[in-house]
Amino acid sequence: MPSDPPKKPRPRVGRVVKPAKNAPARFENGAESGSPPRKQSAKTAAKAPPQAIPAPPPFDPAPIVEKVGLYWLNGKNYWIPSPSGVWLESTEAHAGKELRAFGVSAQRPEGGGLSQVELALRYVRQCRVLDLVMNLAGLAAGVHDLDGRRILARESPRFIMPVAGDFPVIEKMLYALLGNEQTPRFVAWLKNGLECLTAGIQRPGLVLIIVGPGNSGKSLLQHHIITPLFGGRHADPSGFMFEKSDFNSELFGCEHLLMEDPATSTRTEARQFFGERLKAIAANETHRCHPKGREAITLPPFWRLSVSLNDDPDKLRILPNLNAPDLSDKILMLRVLKAAMPMPTATNEQRHAFRAAIVAELPAFADFLMNTRVEAKHFDSRFGCRAWLNPEIAAMLYDDSPAGRLLELVDNSLFEDEEKKGKDWEGGADELEEALTAFASPIEREAKRFCDHNNVARLLARLAEDMPGRVSKHRTSNRRLWRITPPPAETAAA
Repeated sequence: MPSDPPKKPRPRVGRVVKPAKNAPARFENGAESGSPPRKQSAKTAAKAPPQAIPAPPPFDPAPIVEKVGLYWLNGKNYWIPSPSGVWLESTEAHAGKELRAFGVSAQRPEGGGLSQVELALRYVRQCRVLDLVMNLAGLAAGVHDLDGRRILARESPRFIMPVAGDFPVIEKMLYALLGNEQTPRFVAWLKNGLECLTAGIQRPGLVLIIVGPGNSGKSLLQHHIITPLFGGRHADPSGFMFEKSDFNSELFGCEHLLMEDPATSTRTEARQFFGERLKAIAANETHRCHPKGREAITLPPFWRLSVSLNDDPDKLRILPNLNAPDLSDKILMLRVLKAAMPMPTATNEQRHAFRAAIVAELPAFADFLMNTRVEAKHFDSRFGCRAWLNPEIAAMLYDDSPAGRLLELVDNSLFEDEEKKGKDWEGGADELEEALTAFASPIEREAKRFCDHNNVARLLARLAEDMPGRVSKHRTSNRRLWRITPPPAETAAA
């Protein structure tokens, strides 16, 4: 059997050359040293070592995290915006899924290290840390820097889009309840609040107090006119206003603070505390927010407060002395009259249709408020609308105040005697107290109880400020004297 022919040696296509000990080796073409390199065949060229692939640039998590909108509440979970505009709380696993949805890799590199998802979450925990998550009245949903604190507002106020048109039901209802004198004042108060809220302007606002008989439409104004126009969010601040609770964080997410016939004490201390709270809400731009289980912080909410009360004298006694100079300039007090509504409201179906009509007209009413001009007599440069107290309700409140009660005792005692009618009384505060509590006084026992619990000199000073036509003071060389004039003839006759 013939043997196989000897195989020809394959020509060398090149060699590996290492120029120096520590230098990298390289491949050279050619069969022998010094000989010209041979031309490689296509098959040989295909087996040549591939070119080195350049390393990818380092992963920068900042752009993709900014695009996803991811934040981390210090020590807790992550927060991410939803398509509806509301921010949602997310666990680390859910946050990682959101990142992967945007093309971020969760695979760790060979040899160890963090994946791109882990690097992105680490960046969020280091550079996008929230100090507080809560709705804040007047702020749109999103992250805000307030006095060095990074605060996330979860939801925006739900504004009504103004649309030009008519609002006959709302117009008839307002004039029926408030009348021609009070309706422009109410409109001015609404206009100021709506303009400031939609423009993001932090401006003080008068406290609105609505007084009227039961079932007269006071709550209707609060729930179906004021609340929708002011963003659709309201809260009852009664516990905070009457010192029943120091925790008030739930109030900071609502633009409209709404109180209806609050039940509280008529003690002087409680009324004075209520008055201080009213002044603070009307005039202060920042307020102390105290969440349960956390330290209190100071925040700037947009607030408008409305209080509705029955015109029963016992209900009105919870109010502080609104005639006091430091409070009367921060209150708009209106009286609601019981009147027929512009649509029937006897049945549930009729009430539903009436409220649906109001909702349908609110866009046109909002457009009217944004474009109407406030009359000069109703305008105030500080609050946007002028403070005003309904004269009838103010008189009822003053008669029930300590100063008003003192003047009533004086009228029933000093000016009842035929010899003293029409004559001024003059003397010191101690002399007035002696005259009221004298044995021959017709109000001796009542006056003693009153003087035991009130400072007559201080009340005379209040009367001199509030009613200068009846009470005045002047000084002699060594004492202060008070002059009290008799009540007008028609008042005395009444």
